[in-house]
Amino acid sequence: MLLTAPVIARVSQLFGANPSSIQPKGHTGKDYAVALNTPIKAAAAGTVVWADWATKLSASNKWWIAPSYAGICVVIDHGNGFLTLYAHLNSTPLNIGSKVAQGQQIGLSGSTGLSTGPHLHFEVLGWPLQPYNGFYGRLNPDNYLGTINSSSSTPLKANQRRVGPDNVNMRYQPKTSAGIERVIQANTTETFAGFMHGESVKGNDIWFVDTKGAAWSGGFTSQSTAGLPDVTPKPAPAPLKINQRVVGADNVNHRAESNAQSAVIRVIPAKSVETFGGYVHGQNVNGNDLWYQDSKGFAWSGGFTTQSTAGLVDIAPKPAPVPTPAPKPVPVPVPAPVETSYSFTKDFDFVEYAPAHITNVQAAKDNPGVVVFPAKPTHIVIHQFDAKEKQPTIAGAINHFQTERPGSESSAHFLVSGTRIVQAVSLKDRAYHAGKIGNDYIGIECDPDEDAETIASMKKLLAALKAKYGYEFTYTRHRDVPGNATNCGADIHLDLYKPQVVVTPPVTQPPVVVPPTVPTTTGEREAVQNFVNWVVDEYFKQK
Repeated sequence: MLLTAPVIARVSQLFGANPSSIQPKGHTGKDYAVALNTPIKAAAAGTVVWADWATKLSASNKWWIAPSYAGICVVIDHGNGFLTLYAHLNSTPLNIGSKVAQGQQIGLSGSTGLSTGPHLHFEVLGWPLQPYNGFYGRLNPDNYLGTINSSSSTPLKANQRRVGPDNVNMRYQPKTSAGIERVIQANTTETFAGFMHGESVKGNDIWFVDTKGAAWSGGFTSQSTAGLPDVTPKPAPAPLKINQRVVGADNVNHRAESNAQSAVIRVIPAKSVETFGGYVHGQNVNGNDLWYQDSKGFAWSGGFTTQSTAGLVDIAPKPAPVPTPAPKPVPVPVPAPVETSYSFTKDFDFVEYAPAHITNVQAAKDNPGVVVFPAKPTHIVIHQFDAKEKQPTIAGAINHFQTERPGSESSAHFLVSGTRIVQAVSLKDRAYHAGKIGNDYIGIECDPDEDAETIASMKKLLAALKAKYGYEFTYTRHRDVPGNATNCGADIHLDLYKPQVVVTPPVTQPPVVVPPTVPTTTGEREAVQNFVNWVVDEYFKQK
């Protein structure tokens, strides 16, 4: 892994400068002159082991970071005995244990701690520390910038690859489920015998192999196959079909006729596989008159690895057979046309005609001898096009019924919206609209807005149905039909359509006039007779 500079800037102080100032043998790192809050990046991938003020460390901390000097600093452990330190930062978002990639921003430059101005103090630490080198175990960064360790700087051979920051498993086969033969340590160099294509991991199927196993190339700093032979096992050649032949070591001419003087149609390459339909006996060449034939021409069998005729048809011309009288044509019965549409006669003159798809209806004419729909249905199921807030339309409901719906058939006898009353299914046929029970009822789809025109149209239709059948129906909503788990009809108000009970006022009878009792005495009879005569005279006078 390459150790890259943490920032591109002017170097203001080198390692070992100013001896006997603060450090006995001189400056312990490399300073970069940068402006305040310049992004600082990780020199290599690793794990953060410190990200805080240096003053929070004691004088005997394991990295010997000088209290009050480093300010806010980050220490990254890169493994393989190397760490890097970034001091005088203005801030860092990292915490102990954070994983960082090479080139990832780890903080912003600053002037915290003992500093004369904004800059980055960068150190390389060898682990374990060697305090007696005079620099408290610090190493000259210039000896490591560009390489993480001395072995990395050694030029690799063509068949060598360098392991990345993490260990790599050498497996018995080129797949992640295979057993592990050994573990190749991070940041080491490995020599391989070749490469092969195996399991694709993160889009990469290249595996480096040696005599014992295979290691996925994604764990190395380079996935190049240069300098490595491809040792991917080649599939065994497919067995020849019985009508196929293999060309020998030389090309074979494919000719127009079965003789060596005819025109060459094409040249069949050596060692290729050719498919033939048959064979003929043609010109004899070197004692062999067998020629293989396909639809385009002939090839002398002596140019192939075998001269067998097995699996090939002898296509030598045969004498013409005696013609037999042609058989009389047998008339082919023409199948009856399959009705794919649904039609019916409207039950009322005032309704529009919009038949449902034939698959959404059980028609009486298609089921002779079967009662598909009751002659005297007892209920009328009132549906709604859809939930009111969806603003459904009658056009959408008609389209729904006229669309084939295998396994979920759907229709109703009538649809009502505003002044429109539409019939989709005959009252002789069954509409699929309310399940096992409700499909024996008349179904009406209603506009859930239930405006004045819709209510009037509904009442008109319901009155016509009552007149047609001669009795009053029971009205119900789809959701109230037993066995239906639906919310259809929630916006329908049945009270708007139920028949009104007309109360007939009692007829007032005129009072019964009881004739007076006829007196029994003669004088009383005369008096009464005179009164009657007077009444009659007065009546006719008025006439």
